[in-house]
Amino acid sequence: MEKYTIGVLATDQGDRVQHVTGTRVEVTVADVNDNPPRFTAEVYKGTVSEDDPAPSGVIAILSTTDDDSEDINKQVNYFITGGDPLGQFAIEHIQNEWKVFVRKPLDREEKDNYLLNITASDGIFTAKATVEVKVLDANDNSPRCEKALYSESVPENSPAGRLILQVSASDADIRSNAHITYELQGAGSELFIIDSDTGELKTSQPLDREEQEEHRFTMRAVDGGGRYCEADVHVSVEDVNDNPPQFSSDPYTFTVFENTEIGTYVAKLLASDIDVGLNSDIVYSLLDSADGFFSIDEQTGVISLERPLDRELQATYELRALASDQGSPRFSSVCLVVISVLDINDNPPVFEHREYTATVSEDVTAGTQLLRVQAASRDTEANGEISYGIISGNEHGLFSVDPRTGDVFVIEPLDYEASHEYYITIEATDGGSPPLSDMATVNINLTDVNDNRPVFSQDVYTAVVSEDTELGRTVATVNAEDLDGPSHSQVRYSIVAGNQGSPFTIDAARGELKVARQLDRERTSGYTLTVVASDNGTPPLSSSAMINIDISDVNDNPPLFSQANYSLIIQENRPKGTSVLQLAVTDRDASHNGPPFTFAIVDGNEGDAFHISEQGALVAAGALKKKNVEHYLLQAQVSDSGRPQLFSSAFISVRIIEESVYPPAILPLDIFVTTTGEEYAGGVLGKIHATDQDIYDTLTYSLAAVVFLPLRGQRRPVLRLRLRW
Repeated sequence: MEKYTIGVLATDQGDRVQHVTGTRVEVTVADVNDNPPRFTAEVYKGTVSEDDPAPSGVIAILSTTDDDSEDINKQVNYFITGGDPLGQFAIEHIQNEWKVFVRKPLDREEKDNYLLNITASDGIFTAKATVEVKVLDANDNSPRCEKALYSESVPENSPAGRLILQVSASDADIRSNAHITYELQGAGSELFIIDSDTGELKTSQPLDREEQEEHRFTMRAVDGGGRYCEADVHVSVEDVNDNPPQFSSDPYTFTVFENTEIGTYVAKLLASDIDVGLNSDIVYSLLDSADGFFSIDEQTGVISLERPLDRELQATYELRALASDQGSPRFSSVCLVVISVLDINDNPPVFEHREYTATVSEDVTAGTQLLRVQAASRDTEANGEISYGIISGNEHGLFSVDPRTGDVFVIEPLDYEASHEYYITIEATDGGSPPLSDMATVNINLTDVNDNRPVFSQDVYTAVVSEDTELGRTVATVNAEDLDGPSHSQVRYSIVAGNQGSPFTIDAARGELKVARQLDRERTSGYTLTVVASDNGTPPLSSSAMINIDISDVNDNPPLFSQANYSLIIQENRPKGTSVLQLAVTDRDASHNGPPFTFAIVDGNEGDAFHISEQGALVAAGALKKKNVEHYLLQAQVSDSGRPQLFSSAFISVRIIEESVYPPAILPLDIFVTTTGEEYAGGVLGKIHATDQDIYDTLTYSLAAVVFLPLRGQRRPVLRLRLRW
């Protein structure tokens, strides 16, 4: 209690009367600081993002209570007394509150949780509490690639999907900020695929070392916030022995003097193999050494003379050389080596090169210079004057050489389709007596241009297709060839005319003509299609062919009577076998599925009074009597000759009437016509009128007789007609 009130009495010591007086004493207790402050919580918790700039927001607000009554004894100061060795936090009194905040930048990756010891002091007493600070992650760290460079080798014959290597990266952040996906960057990466989650790098298609020995591209590891690291990836393609050696020429042509010493190098062959290592190490050998006249160094390909030559005995030797690589399995190739033996001479002309090469488009203009060959002689004056001429390989006269300069020209149109390359032998001859010479080979390679249209194997194709052929069935195949090279000879087919209603389609690549819609011979009995074959040149060339398609019939239409119902009126007592009606029948199918027709009466023929002949005539089988049967309703049926047989029906109403009673009556009529010669040929002379009282009788007219009667006084005769009805 802060204040006490005490009642005090004062009594005297009188004998008789004692007097008493009283008063109140108020005692106020003055406060002293004898109570410690107390925190309102033992542990305060707060969070802060590591990327919040310092000084940052409030982490916690501290508060204490104190049982002392005086304000001066309640005044408390707060201090961080532990857990913050680097001084990254601070406490300040702001707006009458003690607040804990971040003073220096934090790094969650170094430390993600702090326990700050807080001491509160009122000057005498202290209290302690803890502030737990949790540092939240921010995407402030890029992924770190495990390696800056990944290198691996893979054989060139590896299938698509071959695992090459696995890349890896880590991220100091957490959760989504540390989720890493992998991707490829850069040219050449399209040949590979990478698993975005595991980083497994695989081939997406087979590799070819001869096309590219090494593939270099970039791998990128990207975290959830878009930060990334990159590493270089080098994939070396290991060679496998998949290419044979290739000679630089086939055949080789060399010359050697007949007095050449044994052991002399007379020629050198060169073969190359685009593989590498042992797969490209080439060993030479002779399959035919011309009875041991020549040998070859297996390493260098140099051909040496082993026996003396005599041009008069043999002027030319043909050798077969073999070049083999050292791969597994081994590949090899063979070429022809032609060695011509020359007569002895002092200083023959010598070409600068044994072999010249030129490449030219097949549409080169006549008169174009291809190259120049050149030979030199150590002789002088006339013996050193060299002239050039083509001695072989120019059988068609396509090329010429300037005898003075050695310039080689095209003089006739070339055709890649006739020959892709030409080998001509040019001889250089000096002016000596006897003249000396040397020979060189000129290899002329032609490049293709699109100068040939596709040509169909036939101008007109024919096919017979049943009208019930199922859809998608191939009914014909057209084929066109293009004599150009592969870059211009791919043929595509299309239908451009005659395919009304699109009953057919054609495979653009294979030329297979197929049924696309149901056929109906009765609607269209045949088609004439125009098919175009186009090549892939620029511009494309094309040609066309016709396909005549006959639609063969199937029996899918029944025979039909010309009428669905017939009505007849017949007089009784007609003779047996009288034809009373001729039935007309049509069938839309072809003739072999139509007639001959088979007729039958399937209903209503009481007493078999009628029958139908093979020609479709309804015939009375006997005498008809009205009193027996006055009316017949016959159901006639007709069947065709197809397989399966189809049929249809018609109804014939036959009414029997009595015989005629009254003869026809004719009005008397005389016609007088006067004509000159043949002027009235075909003219109408007059009309005869007749009647009959029998209502169902039908009258017909005919001439019974023609009589010419001369009339008295008339020079011309008179025509008298007798009519019959």
